[in-house]
Amino acid sequence: MKSLIQEKRDRAKARIASTDEIIISTQVVNEVFINLMRKGKKDSVFIDKFIRDFVTTYNVIGQTKDDVLNASNIRQDYHFSYWGRLTVTKSLRIQPFLDTGPVNTLT
Repeated sequence: MKSLIQEKRDRAKARIASTDEIIISTQVVNEVFINLMRKGKKDSVFIDKFIRDFVTTYNVIGQTKDDVLNASNIRQDYHFSYWGRLTVTKSLRIQPFLDTGPVNTLT
């Protein structure tokens, strides 16, 4: 029997595979960079090429002042980390432009 985490991971992978356009936040790009450097122990040349390919392949959205303010508001209702709240806020901001259904379908 699969764990709940594995089931969510499988649904997320299936959703990504069936999507025409993947939108990534700058926070995700930063986390990939840090993990390649710290955990992956990759050199600067590898990381630079990987990140360039990554941001060329996917639509990357930045953080706005409103994202920061809305992330603060989310804190009152949910117990996400600050970075998690920024990700949720950006997802909610771009949701009207997507035709893939509600953001919470992976839960």
